[in-house]
Amino acid sequence: FDRIVEQFGCERIKTLGDAYVAVCGIPEPVPDHAQHIAEVALRFVRYLERRNESQTQKWRCRIGLGSDPVIGSIVGVQKYVYDIFGPGVNLAARMEALSDPMEISLSGEMARVLAPKFRVEDQGEVELKGFGVRRRFTLVGAHAGSDAYNI
Repeated sequence: FDRIVEQFGCERIKTLGDAYVAVCGIPEPVPDHAQHIAEVALRFVRYLERRNESQTQKWRCRIGLGSDPVIGSIVGVQKYVYDIFGPGVNLAARMEALSDPMEISLSGEMARVLAPKFRVEDQGEVELKGFGVRRRFTLVGAHAGSDAYNI
């Protein structure tokens, strides 16, 4: 996963249990950060699908993408760790919790930004703790002919 993240100019923040937290646009701004992280998410799913073809132990993932503000900071007193905080982190976690295995859930804002280049499907309204009622979308792939299609 780290190689995929780096390939698209994104950054792994941490792994925690079975969670893998990555971000794009921190610490350096990336104008098309949403496209980059969407490409990462699609590659994660594709990597696991291909891996599972030849392995008896099947690995699956659930992915959530959000596009709300985050802040990156070094935290700690004796042992320092770089981490991210803010509504964007919480929104992505809520989206991930709603995903089925091998599914990528998107917030409405993320879907709006990605729709010109990616195929997104509206999954209806959901109640999200701390956010109220929001629309959930799923990312199903890139539009043929877009620069994201050949990922």
